[in-house]
Amino acid sequence: MSYRAFVVEDSEVHATLAELLLQEAGFEVTIWRSIRQAWHWFEHDQTKQPMLGLLDIKLPDPTLPRLESTVLAAAISDAVAQGRHAPVHLVAISSELTPQREWAALATGCSAVLSKPLTPLKAQWLAELITQPMPTLSDEISAVAFRQGQLDVLNLLELQQRPPRRVWQIEDVRNLLAVLTAGFHVGEQGRQAGLNLQHEFGGSTAAHVALRACLPLLESEQARLLGLLLHGVAQQTIAGRLGLGRRKLEGQIEQLLQQLAILLSQG
Repeated sequence: MSYRAFVVEDSEVHATLAELLLQEAGFEVTIWRSIRQAWHWFEHDQTKQPMLGLLDIKLPDPTLPRLESTVLAAAISDAVAQGRHAPVHLVAISSELTPQREWAALATGCSAVLSKPLTPLKAQWLAELITQPMPTLSDEISAVAFRQGQLDVLNLLELQQRPPRRVWQIEDVRNLLAVLTAGFHVGEQGRQAGLNLQHEFGGSTAAHVALRACLPLLESEQARLLGLLLHGVAQQTIAGRLGLGRRKLEGQIEQLLQQLAILLSQG
């Protein structure tokens, strides 16, 4: 039985290599060079059989340079979970793998992460993967938290405005996270400030993307902490999973907020 595969890759060399090797492994292959093209095709695709999606995880969209393929993975995973599309085995691939980028790929629905270049052995492994049942979500992120963390990618891909450069303070980041997640409690004044910041980004979707764009720039533990917060995991639950006391967790959160303020100020 022949399976379909789509590859999201901006490098002509790697795209051609992936197409040839996947065809040799028995796939019918479609190549897309941008996240925008891939999503517009995917949302209209009527495929009934399981298919493979190979995503260059560091792929930038020319019109949205801070957007990485983990957002596309989240959108596809959400469409499958909601029954809007047949199962898709998502696999991330990159020549610049980091623990943070790998964690983000797995958290948004990828079942595996491969290093470039694609090889005949890896292509054959992908041909075997497509015959396996869809993997379950990591037990670190509940299904409910995962769905809450999905991004409205359709609105995101139409977004053209970016917030002006500003100098971020720790309290700015705390207030923004208070309106985006359930893990922060601020007063009414702080919440209103967070809503204003969210509005500057163009809405909650764009604000989520801006924070997710910081993941590859953070240290591993900070990236993991931010990922859990953005997926709606409560601080008490995070403390238990990471084996931290309340004071230790609060200290790590303060360090995270400080680093996010620096990164957001840099645009």
